[in-house]
Amino acid sequence: MTIPKVSAEQAVQHLTEVKGVWNHITIKPRVAPTGVKGKIEAALKRNAILDAHRIKVRAEGGKVTLTGRVRSWAELDEAEGRCLGRARGQ
Repeated sequence: MTIPKVSAEQAVQHLTEVKGVWNHITIKPRVAPTGVKGKIEAALKRNAILDAHRIKVRAEGGKVTLTGRVRSWAELDEAEGRCLGRARGQ
């Protein structure tokens, strides 16, 4: 069992009124930033609201960074939403 899975089980097993714990939690492995980078770039290009060539995606270490300019707050929200979804694998 992985540490987060064991920690989740231990956190609730001693609570009052808990009669038992069935731990069916699965932990997904972290996705490499370089793999996420391509997915984010593709999602940005597919989006008609965004001017994708104005947004650069950089993957380094354990994080992905967006830089560039957008034309509106709505475009910023859309870019962030697309990237967050892709980073989470949605």
